[in-house]
Amino acid sequence: MSFSKVATISLALFIHSVLNSAELTIENIFTSDDFKVKTLSGLQWLPDRNAFSYIEKNKAGERELWLWDADNNQKQKLLGKDDLAILEGAKTEKRFTLPTYKWLPNGKQILVPSQNDLFVIDIESKKAERLTNDDKKERDATVSPDCKKIAYIKNDNLVVLDIATKTETQLTTEGSKNILV
Repeated sequence: MSFSKVATISLALFIHSVLNSAELTIENIFTSDDFKVKTLSGLQWLPDRNAFSYIEKNKAGERELWLWDADNNQKQKLLGKDDLAILEGAKTEKRFTLPTYKWLPNGKQILVPSQNDLFVIDIESKKAERLTNDDKKERDATVSPDCKKIAYIKNDNLVVLDIATKTETQLTTEGSKNILV
């Protein structure tokens, strides 16, 4: 997503929070939580919808997944603390801040890397399904357009996972710490 889109969305959320907050006074600006900057992470447009999702911390510091519908300017919580408990094992890496997530092309589920494994969380049922379960880390996962397979890097090689059978097929074998194949 381009910087201008992120800046526009951030500005829209800020204006929304100001318009829906307490009276604007010098005292309120510096003492009230109404005007504190909220940070958003994981900002992503949903497939085939004029909406985006993001992870936001609530007042207790717990992560929640939210949806902002751009057509009617409405905010909706998709997943709360209990639904995202699977992410508690996630760590920060040099390249990314985890947890990251990706919408599956069907727009009904998200793919989440956590605890060195991959999970799919169904937004409607709030159920998480573990797709991989080993001590090797899966990175840079991408879902096929038909939502049947996931490609990712594992042991520095390209691997494809059949979601239905949870069968992994390693496509390359020459990968090493210095060469990604």
